[in-house]
Amino acid sequence: MDSIHSEYDMEDKKAAADQDDGEPPHNSSKIQRLLAKKPHKNKILQAPGVTNKVIEVWLNETLSDAEHLDIPGIILKPEHKNPISRYGIDRIELNNNGIPNDLIDRVYRCLFVYSVGFYEMISKIIQHSEQKYTLITRIWKVFAVVLEYCCLTDYKMMIT
Repeated sequence: MDSIHSEYDMEDKKAAADQDDGEPPHNSSKIQRLLAKKPHKNKILQAPGVTNKVIEVWLNETLSDAEHLDIPGIILKPEHKNPISRYGIDRIELNNNGIPNDLIDRVYRCLFVYSVGFYEMISKIIQHSEQKYTLITRIWKVFAVVLEYCCLTDYKMMIT
């Protein structure tokens, strides 16, 4: 974040030096410059090691690991297919349904970021509580209700 702020500060100094009329720089010109800039990319997700292929492999490995847990809705067959193929979200299936590659990459990244990120956030929250089990249960219950509300249907029926 510091590099982002320093980048904007440097632009402010440059803009102030470029002004010929002697008037102080206005906030509106700063906003206009920021809006004109390309959007800031997430440097973690743009890191060389975190490619779309890495995310896709992570999804397959996670779904494979989940096969050994007693989680409702797990699809185990056909065994010769990759897990994301079994669930019908492999790249070919999504492309055949009209979804462009950039949106497929985005779906895969969202599955990674929001599942791992939310879990890590909950883990940090419960460290500050003596009633860890109660707190985590409440958070997951609210998450399930919000998810069901967003779907505007019973998501349990969609999963099974």
